[in-house]
Amino acid sequence: SDAYHHLEYPQHTLATLRAALRPGGTLWLIDFRRDEDSDEWLKQHVRAGKEVVLQELAAAGFVLVEEVPLL
Repeated sequence: SDAYHHLEYPQHTLATLRAALRPGGTLWLIDFRRDEDSDEWLKQHVRAGKEVVLQELAAAGFVLVEEVPLL
């Protein structure tokens, strides 16, 4: 957890993760949420907001199944 926002090349990492998953396997992404209401530290620390992350995941072939508010 708390690592996705550090990825400089998320498409490469997501492609590798997708290839490593068994059929029917799942990827759980647990990370901080960056939005307009976030404080300045979080905005500078977290690379992308939810929309960008969801686009990156979709481009890698992942489908959002459920969103659980953890952080």
